[in-house]
Amino acid sequence: MGSNDPGSSEDIQQDGQQAGKESKTGSSFYIVGIGASAGGLEALESFFDNMPLSTDYAFVVVQHLSPDYKSLMPELLHRHTEFKILQAEDGMQVKPGHIYLNMPKKNLIIFNGTLFFAPQEEGLNLPIDIFLRSLAEDQGEKAVGVILSGTGTDGTRGIRAIKEAGGMVMVQDEESAQFDGMPRSAVGTGIVDYVLSPERMPLELQNYTHGRYTLAFRDKQQVLDSDDAVAKILGMIRTTTSIDFSFYKPNTILRRIERRMGINQIETAEEYIRFLEESPNEVQTLFREILIGVTKFFREPDAFEVLKQKILPVIFQDRKRGDPVRVWAAGCSTGEEAYSLAIILEEYCEENGVHCDIKIFATDIDKNALDFASYGIYPESIVADISMERLARYFHKKGESYQVKPQIREKVIFAFHNILKDPPFARTDLISCRNLLIYLQTPMQKRVLSNFKFSLKSHGFLFLGSSETVGDASSAFSSVDVKWRLLQYQGSRERLDTVETIATASDALRRMELQRPSLGMPEPRASKLGESVLEDVISACMPPAALVDEERSVLHIFGDVSHVLHLPRGRMNTDITQMAVKDLSIPLATGLQRAMKNFAKVEYRNVVIRDKDGKEESSLDLSIRPVGEGGEHPRFIVIFRTRGPEEAVDDGEVVDYNVQEHVQKRIEDLEQELQTTKENLQATVEEVETSNEELQATNEELLAANEELQSTNEELQSVNEELLTVNAEYQKKIGELTELNDDMDNLMASTDIGTLFIDVDLCVRKFTQPSAKVFHLIKSDLGRPIAHISNEFANYDSFQKDVEEVLRRSKAKEVEATVRDGLWYLVRILPYRTGGKVVTGVVVTLIDITEQHEAKGQIINHNEELTKLLETSPAATIMVTAEGDIRFVNSEAEQMIGLERSELTGMSFFDAGLRMTDVEGKPLPDEENPFAIIRKNGQPLLQDTVALHPDGSIVVVDVSGKPILGPKGEFDGAVFKFERLAHK
Repeated sequence: MGSNDPGSSEDIQQDGQQAGKESKTGSSFYIVGIGASAGGLEALESFFDNMPLSTDYAFVVVQHLSPDYKSLMPELLHRHTEFKILQAEDGMQVKPGHIYLNMPKKNLIIFNGTLFFAPQEEGLNLPIDIFLRSLAEDQGEKAVGVILSGTGTDGTRGIRAIKEAGGMVMVQDEESAQFDGMPRSAVGTGIVDYVLSPERMPLELQNYTHGRYTLAFRDKQQVLDSDDAVAKILGMIRTTTSIDFSFYKPNTILRRIERRMGINQIETAEEYIRFLEESPNEVQTLFREILIGVTKFFREPDAFEVLKQKILPVIFQDRKRGDPVRVWAAGCSTGEEAYSLAIILEEYCEENGVHCDIKIFATDIDKNALDFASYGIYPESIVADISMERLARYFHKKGESYQVKPQIREKVIFAFHNILKDPPFARTDLISCRNLLIYLQTPMQKRVLSNFKFSLKSHGFLFLGSSETVGDASSAFSSVDVKWRLLQYQGSRERLDTVETIATASDALRRMELQRPSLGMPEPRASKLGESVLEDVISACMPPAALVDEERSVLHIFGDVSHVLHLPRGRMNTDITQMAVKDLSIPLATGLQRAMKNFAKVEYRNVVIRDKDGKEESSLDLSIRPVGEGGEHPRFIVIFRTRGPEEAVDDGEVVDYNVQEHVQKRIEDLEQELQTTKENLQATVEEVETSNEELQATNEELLAANEELQSTNEELQSVNEELLTVNAEYQKKIGELTELNDDMDNLMASTDIGTLFIDVDLCVRKFTQPSAKVFHLIKSDLGRPIAHISNEFANYDSFQKDVEEVLRRSKAKEVEATVRDGLWYLVRILPYRTGGKVVTGVVVTLIDITEQHEAKGQIINHNEELTKLLETSPAATIMVTAEGDIRFVNSEAEQMIGLERSELTGMSFFDAGLRMTDVEGKPLPDEENPFAIIRKNGQPLLQDTVALHPDGSIVVVDVSGKPILGPKGEFDGAVFKFERLAHK
């Protein structure tokens, strides 16, 4: 049976616990690891565009990032999601509702729900594999792996680890991926749960996690609580695949079935059974789900080192050159374990000068896995498990994969074999069966160990997984290494159970009969009848004869040749010299050699042969004749004729056969032929040795060059992926900048404001069309010094100096200037600052203020006229602000009050400087002040008599006033008129 282990290291430790448990860290949310490389930006945006904000998930995005460029991913992704985006930091706790992005120059791992940095590996670095494997170990069934667009095979080993831990895997379909290397490699494992476009992934992710919660917590009951349901499901698998899982531990089977039910959103066993009946593909998927292989090259390297140091010296002790060494790798899955054993054996033989015939029988029940293993082609991610030295010696680089070299592949024989039913291999020196027994119930464990004891030689070795034991069979084994479960068998070969063996042999024979290929269509009966008549005619008309080819193999026999030819014992051999009776073999060999050499007839007469007892003698004539004209495949007829009258021979050689003479002649011919062959062989050997030395030297140079090229290619590929990622980010940024630039151009055009950009060298960098009205600019002027460009300013000769001053002092400047056609502009000269606040030029803006300037002139004229009017008025006039401060007095008011205009302007109307009293000389309360009355009522004051006291004298006046109202009718001040009265 295979070790496509039906479970994982997680299952090993938690075999008896309920499925659907939380992660090892106890987190209640899923952590989704997303791997992306070239072309991944678009896929990420599409994914998060369709992923609603949720506290059920945290996302960790791992990309191939260039160490030389800052990643723009945070700001690019921010526009496509409501999740909070953080750049991962060492020691950062993962929280739900967040997206974490990896950093350049650092690998990312997770432990106890916390992110940590790890140094990048030398050579080919695989950050996605590294993170996903740590995620699988840390989160178990709460881990989700997503592989998006990218080149290479990064992520393939990582998703296998997630599946082994009971997690879920999603991969982008090749049609929607810009680069399909990573998705294709992941799908090629055959363990992917969903192959979807990025926009469809979020919905299926939510369906999956919702289903898992339902299965885990619904009424606290096991979904599969019926033994009949499980038995029926296993029966359907057995019918489809001929594999019986009923002897597996039930908890392992239950977890796998419940997981498939969760993925398919099915809540009851009855519904799932109906689904299996309607969907044969689901049966195969469940079968593969149970057989997820926990395997990799040199899994637990220390165990292989102990095997090499302690076990192999014993196995190869006293072995002669060419002696066989037989190893059985039971449950080989996709072949990594078997090839690891082959590499260890090859290394030991090379290091110790041992030359033995190594055969490794690698068996499994998963035919797809065996097909994969037989090709020996693995993704680039195996570099994480194999040293660079072994990779160079035992693997070929093949595109984006590595293939095991023929010298290793030829040592491994992959075969379908059910360890519970099929007979074991015999006379094995070492059996490797790691992490298979733990999934079998106790009776099946005993049967497997019994098969192993039959298979092993006396003092052979057994290599188990670190969590396995031999149980009740411990008395038959002694421990070589307790930690790594290396055991030595102490007994002799056990007899297999007779009934079981007979049944197994019968099944095997029946399978052989079913698989035996057809030998062809039966020949027509008429054809057989014609051949029979022809045989009878030939037998009656000619002596016994045999037709042979240039290899002396018998092709056809005519007549009865039983007295001269016999079938040899043992392996079938149709060489006529081996079939002939002893006395006839030498003349046959000699005659055939001459006939073939000259392509002519040869006859020997009086060839004496004895019967089986060596007593009675008889003689016959031997005739060898070529058939046809020879050609590429000549044929010869050998005729055995009893003695008769001599016949004349005119086209061949007729010799009376003398045994001694022909034996001696035959020996001389053979010796001469042997000597010639030796000389030719010696010359050939020397030439081959010379060529071999040259080829070996060339091969070593090519190997060195190949290693260098391979290393360079890996580095270039890594750099290429990083550059593709950077390029995608920059392409996105360029698109945004182009859009922003278009927005700015349209904005500047719509404002009709002339704008001129001048660089640090005072050359024109950019300008808008309105600025061409003042500066004589055309497109070809870009890059010309501003001093060379004429302008239309009529009163602004210092423009050039002002530009230089602003550039030097970094302080803005504004000037109102007119041009020759009478227009006025507000010229603003500002420093041009970059994001880092560095001044790299100036910006000149030209705002047309002609209308404002004309309006200002009109206002000035109006004010001047109003002032003249007030100045020439015979009445004293005072204007007051809304706050009661005097803002204007005419000359008449100056004389009446007795104060200068400069003193009065800004003085409060309530101020004692006016010395305002009633006519009796009593001070006026503030509320009776004329200004207070108007401000309070908002109505004109027609007449109010008060007294003023300039220079100590009394001047009685009538005061009248009106409020000044603003645009919206609000109080904005008042204007008063004073008229002198005669004092009584």
